[in-house]
Amino acid sequence: MAARTASGAIVRAPAAGMVEYAGALRGWNGVVILDVGGGVHLVLAGLDDLASAAGRSVRAGQTLGAMAQRGVAPPELYMELRKDGEVQDPARLLRSAPLARGGRRE
Repeated sequence: MAARTASGAIVRAPAAGMVEYAGALRGWNGVVILDVGGGVHLVLAGLDDLASAAGRSVRAGQTLGAMAQRGVAPPELYMELRKDGEVQDPARLLRSAPLARGGRRE
């Protein structure tokens, strides 16, 4: 799932968890993989200026990074939700905890 955002929009952790990976992955710059427990992993990609690192715990709402500008196209936040390794629809998460909000990171 991809959602358009503004360049520089802050991306926040939708749930508390442990950052398993933060960096570039398979053609994506700015990837964060967050283990939120119970076999659930969140993959967020398209970020710039990452604010966390692998092995660090994060709180719900904590800044993970800011959206990168990709040429002339509006930036898109790629989101993937995995439960026990199976891809799930992350839309239910978006209803209760928005991942990207406008504004620059402080």
